[in-house]
Amino acid sequence: MKNKILNLSILAVSILTSVVAFFYLPDQVASHWNYLGAPDGYSSKLSTLILFPALLVFMYLLLVFIPQLDPMKKNIAKFNDQFSNFISIMLLFFVLVQYQVLLWNLGVQIPFNLSFPILLGGLFYFIGTLLEKSKRNWTIGIRTPWTLSSDKVWDATHKKGAKLFKISPLVFFLSIFLPNDFTFGIVIGYLLGTVIFLFVYSYLLFKKEQK
Repeated sequence: MKNKILNLSILAVSILTSVVAFFYLPDQVASHWNYLGAPDGYSSKLSTLILFPALLVFMYLLLVFIPQLDPMKKNIAKFNDQFSNFISIMLLFFVLVQYQVLLWNLGVQIPFNLSFPILLGGLFYFIGTLLEKSKRNWTIGIRTPWTLSSDKVWDATHKKGAKLFKISPLVFFLSIFLPNDFTFGIVIGYLLGTVIFLFVYSYLLFKKEQK
């Protein structure tokens, strides 16, 4: 119940923020930034203000209802506390992005190439805490053909993945002290490298278990 109230409060903040911002933003607002932190895309004020609350509501409903359809939903119940916390963190992450977009267009221009790696690192840390507690299911976690086929492979892969995700805040934070060209490359490279590594790692564990 506590998380439900918190999540609904976050959604309310997002909606209220968009309503208030409508009276202060120009008709055209910056809505996309390149890897150097410079705006390179614009959209109407109304579409931008609707986008964030709509995205948060959709994401919340998706995260709440999709697990109920999972054939292994009993396993999800085993780490429900961590999953509930993750939903709150995910919603908060997008609200913070919403605030940065709106503040930028109101003249408070915090560079995205500095703030986004930090926000993303924080989100990935909490993903790591979720992964280390997760149990085999079809909805949440590192879902490869091999993790879904074996509890042992699932647990070992998620233990390794949790460590990699928890390290990401440090990697992303250090990247902001490098030239802008490198910051974006390091963030994307680390994410892609982690995904590829865990995919291969789960396969090798499965093959070893089969032997």
